[in-house]
Amino acid sequence: GNDLITKGKYLQAQAILRQVAPGYEGIQTTLSRLKNAMAQEAEEYYIKGVKFFLKEQLRDAVEAWQMTLKLNPDHPKAVQDIENANNIIDRLKVVN
Repeated sequence: GNDLITKGKYLQAQAILRQVAPGYEGIQTTLSRLKNAMAQEAEEYYIKGVKFFLKEQLRDAVEAWQMTLKLNPDHPKAVQDIENANNIIDRLKVVN
């Protein structure tokens, strides 16, 4: 798990660490480290999504925000921003 965290493979690390018994020595520290790393990367993807949105690259924005949610399902803004971008995409389809 630690090697995967170090390599930035957070989702793989999470899948492996979920299988480890909660009382296993050092697991809580590793899980905390993983959670912090995933939250940081989720925020980086969120910001990428905002930049794409501002450049009117809506599909790229949605993809970045979906990755945000994979890393942090409780992200406070990503769900709403995906909905907003998809609504704009739908309206643009009607206009064209």
